[in-house]
Amino acid sequence: MIWKSAILLWVAFFLVKYLVRVNVSREEQIKMALGGHLKWTPGRVVLIIVFFTAIITSLATLVWFLFFVL
Repeated sequence: MIWKSAILLWVAFFLVKYLVRVNVSREEQIKMALGGHLKWTPGRVVLIIVFFTAIITSLATLVWFLFFVL
């Protein structure tokens, strides 16, 4: 049901997070450590979209369990 999609979205989030982290260059790592702004890449945009959908789906799963299962 909805909890299966929540689990799949979290797995997708961690996979995309790993792929984005692997592809960060040395200059971007230094810039990130110094607090500079990073450019928006398609991978980072997908990471943010997957993160927010995973959060929303997790909250929907919590509500579903609290009100319809218990």
